[in-house]
Amino acid sequence: MFASSTQALLGARKALHVDSHRQRIDQRLAELQAEMRALKTCRNFLSSPMNLPPEILSHIFLLVYLDCQNQPPPYWGEQQRWIWIMHVCVHWRAVAFGCADLWTTPTFSHPALTEFQLSQAGQAPLTIEFTPSHHKGQKILDILREVLSQTDRLRSIDIERTYGQHPRLPRGLLEGCSGRAPHLEHVRVHDSSLAVRQGVELPPQFLAGGAPVLKSLELHGCRISTWNALFHLAPV
Repeated sequence: MFASSTQALLGARKALHVDSHRQRIDQRLAELQAEMRALKTCRNFLSSPMNLPPEILSHIFLLVYLDCQNQPPPYWGEQQRWIWIMHVCVHWRAVAFGCADLWTTPTFSHPALTEFQLSQAGQAPLTIEFTPSHHKGQKILDILREVLSQTDRLRSIDIERTYGQHPRLPRGLLEGCSGRAPHLEHVRVHDSSLAVRQGVELPPQFLAGGAPVLKSLELHGCRISTWNALFHLAPV
């Protein structure tokens, strides 16, 4: 009925060296649990969804992701429900980890999660959406600054602070945003501070490397150091 290794342990339950026998039992239990996981994985691979090519499965995951993103902004938890697909099985998790497009809109909610999303995105262009709130600390702002300085990774930037919302956006938030941005299509910075001098400053070197595919630039409540910083972004 039982494997010989299990029967041997059951037959030696009156062993004199109790601690040693308990260790052997624990080792056997670990072996059985590993076997169960392997068998469950094998069984899962026999189901129909597992026969889908990773490309199709990734596309399905993207549809789930986009559906969750359509939830209203206050329902942050609803927007992140797509992550549940990674809890189904090892295979689904591996496919999700390998689908860079799932990770191109970092949440900027928790530092560890944000850094993980950025690493999983690889070289795929990023969509940056950020709204400050009380629970977003300095670490998140540091990550945001670093991402904005990597202009070659940016597809769109949407940063908004509504009136009365704290903390304020750092004036120098865009200081590092000076390199070439070959994928950047949209930039929107909306800072509803009481005074423009308290708003985000657009530095002279803003996108100095060029943004050849830029379609829209919307600035509200921003401090513009010099209008010359924008002339090179005008269509030729």
